Amino acid sequence: MEIKFHCNLKGKKFYKVRKVNGLEVFLGTIGECKRFIKVHREKVRKQFSRNRIGREDSFELLNDGV
Repeated sequence: MEIKFHCNLKGKKFYKVRKVNGLEVFLGTIGECKRFIKVHREKVRKQFSRNRIGREDSFELLNDGV
């Protein structure tokens, strides 16, 4: 993800968060954009670890009968 300047409105600078494919997913101040990326990465990490544990558990259950 990357942060790009979007506009200056009444003295406040706004930025966009873009994914690598160019999809804009968030608009806010620089601090808000950094926080968005941090929270997003944490959610992805949790989801990945949850899915990975679930797969390993189910794989072990399948192998118990063999």
